[in-house]
Amino acid sequence: MGNWHNADLAEETAQGLEELGASDLAAVFREAFQLAKKYWAEPGAEDWAEWYVGSSFEKAVNPLDKQARAIPAHKGERGIFKYWVDYARHHPERVGAEDA
Repeated sequence: MGNWHNADLAEETAQGLEELGASDLAAVFREAFQLAKKYWAEPGAEDWAEWYVGSSFEKAVNPLDKQARAIPAHKGERGIFKYWVDYARHHPERVGAEDA
């Protein structure tokens, strides 16, 4: 949320996770975003990374971070990337650029 400090992009990220079939990961992401809204000015600041370490936001979101990191574990060592692979195999017509 600090790297891409934009509510629309956060929602697009959640929708993308849903599209990939990572609905459990999308749910955790949305929950973390709800927490981030309480601290919204800080992640948008230039020195947000320095602020984040040890902050009450980090403490609040840490359990969700651990939960999110554990979800792709069932996909093997490729983690979240495996969602893309599975998606491309199931929906090849939705992947890649169209010829002009």
